[in-house]
Amino acid sequence: MYAVKAATVSAGLYQAILNAEKAAKYLVEKGVAPEAVFLRGAVPAELVPSAPGSFALSLEISTNDQLTAKGMPDAPQSLDAMLDEDLHYKIQIGSTKTEYKSDLLRQFPHPMVEKTLTFDYLRYTVGAMKTFAEAQQLRREVLAKGAMGAFIVPYINGVRADRAMAQRYANVFPDLKNFLQ
Repeated sequence: MYAVKAATVSAGLYQAILNAEKAAKYLVEKGVAPEAVFLRGAVPAELVPSAPGSFALSLEISTNDQLTAKGMPDAPQSLDAMLDEDLHYKIQIGSTKTEYKSDLLRQFPHPMVEKTLTFDYLRYTVGAMKTFAEAQQLRREVLAKGAMGAFIVPYINGVRADRAMAQRYANVFPDLKNFLQ
């Protein structure tokens, strides 16, 4: 994980992913399977999202459902402590192949972009709530600001979960049952 300087939140997140893609390309050339590489850029929690500054990125490699390598060894453990929670929810506000130029990334906490090498689109999210009810409230606020199509995404142990993964973990994290309804 390292910092990227940029003037806006959207530019910083996009630049973080571009830098991570360069590192990912190198790893793939050295034999890492493309489907095992996960890229994430976020505004570190200690920075004020509305201020220009640093944007951290994380390049992670997975050998199964668990992420096994994060950034540089002497870097902070996470882009954001909330991402270390066993379960949290984020609101996806956009998906694009380029920079998502929206003021929403500055208006809401925990802006993040993520990408896999097997999917061409960058996924932009905001928020990091511990309960589905809190996520529903933030989604309503995001929709009111014009992010049509915004939806809730659960993260289990820092990994973006699809419905199948949420179903597998619903007994471990009962709040996921609210998401699955």
